[in-house]
Amino acid sequence: MTGGRNAPSSIDRLNALVARLIEPVSSIQDPTQRREARLLASLLIALVIIGVVAEAAPLIVDPGIRQEVQANPFGTALSVTVIATLAALFFLSRTPRYRLAAALTVVVCWLGIFTFAVRGQSASDFYFLVYLILPVLFASIFFSLRTTFLVFAVSTAGMAFLPILNARADPFEIPLFFFFAVSCLIVIAARHRSLVERDRQAQLVAGEHRYQSVAELTSDFAYALRVEPDGTPWLDWITGAVTPITGYQPDDIDHRIDLTRIAHPEDRPIAAQHLETLLSGQAGVCEFRIIARSGAVRWIRAYGKPVWDKSQGRVVSVYGAVQDITGQKHAQEALKQAHDQLERRVAERTAALLEANDVLTVEIEERKRVEERLAEERNLLRTLIDNLPDDIFVKDQEGRFLVANNTLARRLGQAEADALIGKTDYDFYPRERADAFQADEQKLLQSGEAIVNKEIAATAPDGSTIWHATTKVPLRDARGDIVGLVGITRDITDQKQIEAALREAQNDLESMWPPAPPN
Repeated sequence: MTGGRNAPSSIDRLNALVARLIEPVSSIQDPTQRREARLLASLLIALVIIGVVAEAAPLIVDPGIRQEVQANPFGTALSVTVIATLAALFFLSRTPRYRLAAALTVVVCWLGIFTFAVRGQSASDFYFLVYLILPVLFASIFFSLRTTFLVFAVSTAGMAFLPILNARADPFEIPLFFFFAVSCLIVIAARHRSLVERDRQAQLVAGEHRYQSVAELTSDFAYALRVEPDGTPWLDWITGAVTPITGYQPDDIDHRIDLTRIAHPEDRPIAAQHLETLLSGQAGVCEFRIIARSGAVRWIRAYGKPVWDKSQGRVVSVYGAVQDITGQKHAQEALKQAHDQLERRVAERTAALLEANDVLTVEIEERKRVEERLAEERNLLRTLIDNLPDDIFVKDQEGRFLVANNTLARRLGQAEADALIGKTDYDFYPRERADAFQADEQKLLQSGEAIVNKEIAATAPDGSTIWHATTKVPLRDARGDIVGLVGITRDITDQKQIEAALREAQNDLESMWPPAPPN
């Protein structure tokens, strides 16, 4: 692995081996399902190892036990059968049918433990029933509370009726109370986990609605890749803004797609090198062309940040953002062409244009400064929303900030975004300007009509003019009611300056070389 990381230790290599052993097949895409499958595989490995050690250790330590095994081979045969079945279920747990493996694990444990107790000959055999807690525990982890309670009830009933099946069983020797108490605690814990999971899912859904509202405002899109142990990247999610840039709908994109597939043939090595850099554990940014679904060629700037898992010794995921810079590229090309044309005309008529040389020199230097500013913008790292150079915010119906990013906080003179929460525009702007913002936003909240790319001019402390393009859309709750607004403000001062420079260059060309009169 490049990037100066330390070589993995023996423990890291062991952890990586275990992680690769319990990793489910790649066809399981849902992160929650993959986590459950890994947990089940880990538990099955532990049960198999414990079972093998429990059976083999006594035979090694006390050879006299071998005679008991030969005299009563049923217990050993049952244990071997259960261990072999659990080993087979381990392989099933790594497939999309891992829930079937979990259900069979509950059944196998229950039948094996109860069968052993039914054929018991002594009190110690009946105390083996305490291990019926295992099926209850498995059910609480992988199934619903109702299923957990059902397994608990069946186990309790089986223990209560054991004296009927085995006359040697003494009801007072059966650990029914201990099993009942521990199982009740497990059921209570399962109920608590169910409620916590329900609340967590509700919070995730609310956060997802808010994130999607913000993501749909910008022309940039974000994505996340999950990296398999063999190095294969899989697309976990992608924001809907991918459609305006590439022409592809999120549902049209294959989980194995990467930017090299839609890159311009001449720029594919750049895209491939960008992906290789991310998979090696290094963050990266690059620019290249893509071919949209319509066949149009567009320029993009791609950012990526890998997530390194030290225990596995590899990159496990990649977060990225893609910005459409086609407009900037076209503006730069137009400016370059105008610059080249002007330089060529100046070279051809130097003697006749000596008086205009100072003016042209100033224009050339100004263009160089514009190009330097554009070059600085190209080096800005914008990955996800909080790192984008645009002001992004969410307000409630009273105009109070609910969400803000660091860019907006810095522009308003605050050290961090949290300083804006609960405040309004009146805390940061002159009253006249804050009143204008409030009027626009109240109209939006009442009508539900979005404000799209509204250009606003402001005067900087140094007296220069600053231009912003603002877009605001209503924020709705699950019932469709407007509960606030989401906004994004982008600084378009450079764009205005480039347009002015182009108009000025065109006017100079026309004034110096007017069209020839008709014959």
